[in-house]
Amino acid sequence: MLLHDLVQTSRRVAETSGRLAKIELLAGLLARTAPDEIETAIAFLSGGPPQGRLGVGYATLQAARGQPAVAVPRLELGAVVAALQRLAQKTGPGSVLAKKQMLGELFASATHDEQGFLLRLLTGELRQGALEGLVTEAVARAAGQDAEVIRRATMVAGDLGAVARAAIMQGAAGLDGFRVQVFRPLQPMLAQAADDPSDALAQLGGGEAAFEYKLDGARIQAHKSGDQVRVFSRQLNDVTQAVPEVVDVARGLAVREVILDGEAIALRPDGVPLPFQVTMRRFGRKLDVESLRAELPLASFFFDILYADGASLLDEPYRRRFEILAATVPASTLVPRLVTADAREATAFFERAIAAGQEGLMAKALDAHYDAGARGAAWLKVKPAQTLDLVVLAAEWGHGRRHGRLSNIHLGARDPTGGGGPFVMLGKTFKGMTDALLEWQTTKLLELETSRTGHVVYVRPELVVEVAFNGIQTSPTYPRRIRSTRCASCTGPQAATRSSSLGSSAVRTSSGSPFRNSRPEHSVVSTGHFAVTRIAPFDQRRWAVEILTLFETKRKIDKRLFKTGFGTLVLHAGVVIAVVYGTMHARPADTTVKLDTTVVLLTPQQKPPEPQPVQITEPLRGFQTVVVPSTIPTSVPPVDLQQHFDPRRRVCRSGGGGAARPAFGAARAVPGSAQAGRHPGQGAVARHRGHDGTRRA
Repeated sequence: MLLHDLVQTSRRVAETSGRLAKIELLAGLLARTAPDEIETAIAFLSGGPPQGRLGVGYATLQAARGQPAVAVPRLELGAVVAALQRLAQKTGPGSVLAKKQMLGELFASATHDEQGFLLRLLTGELRQGALEGLVTEAVARAAGQDAEVIRRATMVAGDLGAVARAAIMQGAAGLDGFRVQVFRPLQPMLAQAADDPSDALAQLGGGEAAFEYKLDGARIQAHKSGDQVRVFSRQLNDVTQAVPEVVDVARGLAVREVILDGEAIALRPDGVPLPFQVTMRRFGRKLDVESLRAELPLASFFFDILYADGASLLDEPYRRRFEILAATVPASTLVPRLVTADAREATAFFERAIAAGQEGLMAKALDAHYDAGARGAAWLKVKPAQTLDLVVLAAEWGHGRRHGRLSNIHLGARDPTGGGGPFVMLGKTFKGMTDALLEWQTTKLLELETSRTGHVVYVRPELVVEVAFNGIQTSPTYPRRIRSTRCASCTGPQAATRSSSLGSSAVRTSSGSPFRNSRPEHSVVSTGHFAVTRIAPFDQRRWAVEILTLFETKRKIDKRLFKTGFGTLVLHAGVVIAVVYGTMHARPADTTVKLDTTVVLLTPQQKPPEPQPVQITEPLRGFQTVVVPSTIPTSVPPVDLQQHFDPRRRVCRSGGGGAARPAFGAARAVPGSAQAGRHPGQGAVARHRGHDGTRRA
């Protein structure tokens, strides 16, 4: 298959808003894809290369994009995969230059559209509106199988590409081979959001539910078979080498084969968890792990068991799975847990979790199966939310369903120092926005536009939004720390939250627990968890406030009438009338050409007199210095030294003599030497070496 076919399908999917239409487009492409290219097509359509990270920077990719594009598509999908595979394997000295050259060759073989696709693919910015859920349904449509069967096989295999190839080529028989196996990581089960413990109980049916501490650590999946242990991350990457503490715990279990779901977290000596980014330092280390282990030890906690001694536990209810888990791992490695139907008990447990420095709680239905890879309603996360009033500084044009609308908004707070202007950027958000909000937001922000750079539209800071966030992390990108202070009497941008420089107090949640920052050299901001809760125009006294609670999947809209004051109407009407009147009564433009000529008479300058030759009254003897005018006379007749110089006698003859014959072979002309210099503060000085060997001037 040509890459061109996949690129065109990707473009059409991005331009299509209907879910079913997207699925049809993707299924049609997969149905005509060669068997050995199905996995690659699935990876590309899902938004990333099958090799994962290639270790290539954005500047290198941009330079490769500058290669001249071919006019006729000829680049095959298999050739792209082979090139990316060689790129991923290139390491060591000289690898940067080699990767740059290989990328240049790849991009030089692509059309303009293919180059753009490759650039977005390799930078993770494809955004074609084909999420993995859609691709899963497209695989089911192309294979003629039920989508739930495909999803179940993908959950077990952890690889949609392998499942797609088996389903399309072998049908149901090919899917029978995907079972839970040790050392084949499963996609983790995910959770939806709840406002508070009471809301979580209500969503789970109102009966008993399990509440567990939500740890601010790194998700892990530990596999054991005999003495062999391997640990996988949330992205299913093998991180065994980076977490020897987890390996030791799993290896010490009495069970022969097991798959555990849990988290690894770095703790302070008093048991308080360190920030998430500190924990992640352990997962980025491949060398000198033992020294970092001594500096930053990890603790292992488990909250589910998926497989034990040859038996899959995915279809067992959570109540039963936890009983097996408690009998398998030490009690010290179990996540703190409470089973209750009382909202007050759950709330008190939530407050204890926050006081202990944890993220919040996980609420789980006791009869739920383990739905790997899905964000189902059987697991709910409850985290505290902090709100800030921030100013919209810019917005980005959206992709896919949001194409043609300003979606991702840049948020800023007031800068009390004023060093970088009145506002400083804190982060971005695009979550949970309805179509109605996107339409209103696009219209409003375009009215406030001041400039554009690429896909970013910058606006006047006149729109204030209230945002909610439930987590903060250190960031080198946004150089400020949030200090949640507000002016009660301020409106418009003056009502925005202040942003203070490093060293201010940490942000506190409504329950009073601080988010501690262990690395004060970076700023503390939210990274992607902002959610708009209130939007207010510049003047809150006259404009209605549109209330929008958009915290993850929770959407609540408080609709009010749009009111405009009488004074505002009169002012705008006056402006419109003045513009119309001025336009109608404007005089026609004078298109005649006018010339303005100025004559300047120039007086001819007199030529300065030529200097007179120097008169020498006495004959020169030896080397003497004679002061002559700075202008050397040009009327001196030329002298032919070959005619007047006898190299044998070194005597200069007068003008009428014949040429002398040399004593040795052919005659050679030996010119005399002449120099001209300047005496300080005087005119030019001429020096001449006489033909008799003496120096004369």
